[in-house]
Amino acid sequence: NDAENYRENSSPRNWRAIATYHPASRLPRALEETIAEQFPNLLLLPEVWNQGHSELILDAVDAVATISSAVGFTALLSGKQVVALGRSNLSGLASPRLSELNQTPSLTELERVNLLAFLTNFYCHDDHDILAGRGYLTRTVSELIKGGIDRYFEFPKSRGDR
Repeated sequence: NDAENYRENSSPRNWRAIATYHPASRLPRALEETIAEQFPNLLLLPEVWNQGHSELILDAVDAVATISSAVGFTALLSGKQVVALGRSNLSGLASPRLSELNQTPSLTELERVNLLAFLTNFYCHDDHDILAGRGYLTRTVSELIKGGIDRYFEFPKSRGDR
């Protein structure tokens, strides 16, 4: 049966899975309980904790599986293993499959510093920069495509000089 096959080929047997949700969406509790019956390693948190509070439990977990979320980036920056299911902005930084979780290394300290420098200096752009100059976004993307990625990881900018 499909559920048995998935259980055998998904997360490592000795791992527990904790379902958490984006603040804007969640599964009905009855459906969660039905899924938990099929997957005994799924731990259901009280409803007050499992929606919009994922970052609060990061210290207690070894890895994070997500589609695309801020908790995925937070987990990477915290040195956790991350699995990014599907295509997202996390795809190049995480494992694509739960079955590869045991072989998925966490980012090194240098990689985490580089990621933080990128996220704080270039992933997010100031509203004034975007709105004030016509073509700002096009120029930024064009520069990146032409090989200007090195400047996105300059350490002096990670001090907040920007």
